[in-house]
Amino acid sequence: MTHLDDDTLARYWLGETSGPDEAAVEDHLFGCEACARSSERLAALSDGLRQVLPPIVSPRRLEKLARGGPLKVIRAVRGTTTDVVFDPEMRFQVITLPAPAGRGAQLDCELLTMTEQRLALFEDIPYDPDRGLAHLACQRHYGELGFPTDMRVRLTAVREGGREVIGEYDLHHVFL
Repeated sequence: MTHLDDDTLARYWLGETSGPDEAAVEDHLFGCEACARSSERLAALSDGLRQVLPPIVSPRRLEKLARGGPLKVIRAVRGTTTDVVFDPEMRFQVITLPAPAGRGAQLDCELLTMTEQRLALFEDIPYDPDRGLAHLACQRHYGELGFPTDMRVRLTAVREGGREVIGEYDLHHVFL
């Protein structure tokens, strides 16, 4: 009997399979004890991973998060400071950033202190070029890790002709 590899099981538990692929995985799991044990191990890992989001949220991941229950999404506006207020029970929020880079452009995202010191650079992030939106996950545990409560997010479009800053957004995090 051919067993399911960890990559297939991980995609299954992360909700990245559907239709016939999902049915095939489930059919196999019902008939294969070894794969069922592997699946249980990966399911536990997947549950843990769902507790933590990457800083950049793809449009597809945002749709899945929205289907999973209440989700707080805040739209940032260029030239203003967006308050990101965390209630005591809130683990994360998604900040939607206008990203008018257009089709064919790579989009880079920098997280900066208010004095322009780079905290992180994410290159070629997933974004929705048709709607002109990128999504950033602000998470409570980032504050516990010592990230500043005030930061700037800079989006840069990268095209054959060079780089162009297409938006800067200031965020102020408040933890209640």
